[in-house]
Amino acid sequence: MASQAVSPSLRATIVDHCAQGGFAPDVRFEVQLQQTVLSLVDEGVGIALVPESMRKAQLAGVVFRPLADAPTISQMLVWSPLNRNPCLARFLEIAGKRRTERNEEENRAPAHSSAGAGKQRYR
Repeated sequence: MASQAVSPSLRATIVDHCAQGGFAPDVRFEVQLQQTVLSLVDEGVGIALVPESMRKAQLAGVVFRPLADAPTISQMLVWSPLNRNPCLARFLEIAGKRRTERNEEENRAPAHSSAGAGKQRYR
């Protein structure tokens, strides 16, 4: 599970969702990266709630199953105004276009859809 120090909102979202299901997670490992979580699952150490985007990982020992009423968390893109990296402007342009696409998808989607700009559904 994501550590409290690294991602308090993610951890709280997972713990709250488990509580709504009537149980408290038995956390044996705290990690910083979702890839590490999947590696532990692949090794047979346990189970985990991970972002839907992690389905792209190709691990033979990992099976992804959707959750009913999966929670979402907001994600933010932040950068320093002092950042002079020449890639930043293009990255922000691409991110802005993707946000616009997600907003359009959300406006077309039924009210119960999981689509949403800046949100990641956990499954």
